[in-house]
Amino acid sequence: MSLPISLFIVGEAKFNIQVNASKGIIASGSINNPIKLGGIFSLTNSTGTKGPSGSIDTSGIISFDGTRMMRANTRLLRAPADTGPQPYLTLDGSVSFLGLSETIKAEVSKNSFDFHLSYDLFEHC
Repeated sequence: MSLPISLFIVGEAKFNIQVNASKGIIASGSINNPIKLGGIFSLTNSTGTKGPSGSIDTSGIISFDGTRMMRANTRLLRAPADTGPQPYLTLDGSVSFLGLSETIKAEVSKNSFDFHLSYDLFEHC
């Protein structure tokens, strides 16, 4: 199911979710523009230039056929040779409210776990 939503403040928000009982979950969501409400609240990506986004894809990790088994090697065969393994999870967002700011940039793949988390007090939105 893919669900684009138009919001008068945001511009466009996109959400996509696929659930397969035997293969797992593929889901993604994004907002194309940052949301900024004066100096009180903001919701952006980690750089502040776009809206936040995230995705998860468990289809290459686990098979739900009665037993759990790793399928990472199958996932690698589906990816183009020059791009390496595709991420299972990505998060890119920042939220600020009344001077408190929290930012996350994360990516999890077969070969790596990159996670950057930061927070600021009294940062302007």
